Amino acid sequence: MQKKLIALAVAGLASTGAFAQSNVTVYGLLDLGLQHASATGKDSVNKIGSMSSNLFGFKGTEDLGNGLSAGFTLEGGIAADTGAGATVTTTGSKLFSRQSFLSLSSKTAGTVLVGRFNTFGRAASINASATPLSGVDPIGLLAQTAGFSISGNGIDADNTGGRISNGVGYVSPSFNGLTVGYAHSFAENVGPLAPTAATAARNNNPSFTINELWLGYKNGPLNVDYVYNNIGSVGVAAVGTTAATSTTATLLAIGPIQEHFLGAEYDFGVVKLLASYQTRKTEATNTDKVTNIGASIPVSAAGKVGVSYAKLSMGSDLKGTAALGTAGIGFGATAATTLNDASGYAVSYMHALSKRTSAYTTYTRLKNDNNGTINAIGSTTPLAGGSVSVFSLGMQHSF
Repeated sequence: MQKKLIALAVAGLASTGAFAQSNVTVYGLLDLGLQHASATGKDSVNKIGSMSSNLFGFKGTEDLGNGLSAGFTLEGGIAADTGAGATVTTTGSKLFSRQSFLSLSSKTAGTVLVGRFNTFGRAASINASATPLSGVDPIGLLAQTAGFSISGNGIDADNTGGRISNGVGYVSPSFNGLTVGYAHSFAENVGPLAPTAATAARNNNPSFTINELWLGYKNGPLNVDYVYNNIGSVGVAAVGTTAATSTTATLLAIGPIQEHFLGAEYDFGVVKLLASYQTRKTEATNTDKVTNIGASIPVSAAGKVGVSYAKLSMGSDLKGTAALGTAGIGFGATAATTLNDASGYAVSYMHALSKRTSAYTTYTRLKNDNNGTINAIGSTTPLAGGSVSVFSLGMQHSF
């Protein structure tokens, strides 16, 4: 009798609109391992941590007929070592802090997205890295910490990395391997650009327009990504100075921001070579640059070695300051970080235990020049001009 009641209850639910979706998927990734981190002038740290972002999500599509389909994605983050939800620095915890958007797709016209979604720059930066784990990748760590909007953990008003909110985006169909994408994030809760208390409040809830253009080309073993970001004046509290002494001129000094990224990979079979070059320029500064080269080498049917090297060259007025982080505009730099030239390398080994489970070991080292204090995920901040290193041994499982 009890089984019949349960069957009737399930049948009743299935008849409602809650199960009207034709295709709904639950997915996620869990990554945990042992980490040993050290930094110049600081005690070393041993911890349980992650080299990739832990996440869970729901996505679904519905066939609307005539080549059209509607879809949704809801994706949240997890601190897998404690079970806590991901925390967004400026606005507190969000259930779906990673992505939450609706989409409308046409087989002939492309896809439109509305809501919060991954940037094209995030995907392009990951594509160009031979060691793409977020806690390992030197191109992502240097570009992110230096405040570049284009990185694996780049532009994000909520400090969760690689995404935009209040956005609308478009992705075209592939034309002989060429795909075009465009994204726009609307400025909301716009505050004054004068050095007032209201400005400080606005910096804690960033408000700026973002326009992003992506051109992607894939043909056999060759993959090329070009990304252009144009970010409106952000009116930050300080550039090369403190909030207490900043003036209207310095408030406007770092906007608008223009960034270019060019990345490529070519798979020779026995080795895949990868490289990227990106720049950042504002109206009042010289050009900052990040270069990256790497190789991914299959060593068995299940094993792969990755080697990468990246260099940050700070040419702007932000050199020697923590202006981007002080402003809190969410590009990755933090108020405790002094920006200067830096370089880094990483070595990783990934071994597939199955289609969904892999074991890995990684080593990353970043070196600052002069008074720089850029650090790596999981490490403490080094003394000025010092270096940091992180060794990890872990496993990840996707579902």
